[in-house]
Amino acid sequence: MPKERIRLDDLEIRDAHIFAKNFKGDEKRQNGRVVNSKGTRTFCVEINPDIAQSLRDDGWNITMRLDQENGEMFCYLPVELRYRPVHPDIYIITNGVKKNLEEDQVHQLDQRKLRKVDLVLHPHWWHDEDNNEWRVKAFLAEGWFYIQLSRFAEEWENSQMDEEAPFD
Repeated sequence: MPKERIRLDDLEIRDAHIFAKNFKGDEKRQNGRVVNSKGTRTFCVEINPDIAQSLRDDGWNITMRLDQENGEMFCYLPVELRYRPVHPDIYIITNGVKKNLEEDQVHQLDQRKLRKVDLVLHPHWWHDEDNNEWRVKAFLAEGWFYIQLSRFAEEWENSQMDEEAPFD
C-alpha cells in the first residue's frame, strides 16, 4: 500500500462482470453481523488478475474470493453508488434506447439480466484507522447497463403489429 496518497485516475472497465448487486440499498447480514447498512447501494465487479496486483499496490480495495462453481480464485472490487455529493451518470440501454436512471429508479438494476456493462469508477481515499493506512474506495461515476431482453420481449420489440387487425 502506498505510504502517501497519490492522485489516481478513474478506473474504466469495459465488459464488466458485476455480481452481489444491491442497487436498492437493502441491509445485508452475514453471520449475524451487518455487512451492508440500509441505504448503502453496492455491487462488486470482477477484476482482471493481470491488473489486480497493480491496483492493490495503488491502494484500491481489491479482494480475492473462491468461485464456488469452479473452485478457482478470482479478484474483485467492491463498488458503492451514491448520489451525493456528485450525481453519477447511470444509463440502461434496452433495444438501442438509452434511459438515464435517477436515484429512485436505480433499484431496477437488481432484477435485470445484464448483457453488457461498462463502468467508470472514481477513487476516493479514506484512512483505515484499524490498520493505520490509507485505502481507496471505488464509487460509481458512470455506468452503462445493457439489458438482456427475453426471447419473447425481443420478438415483441422487433415485430410490427397490424393495427387494423381486430382482437377476438
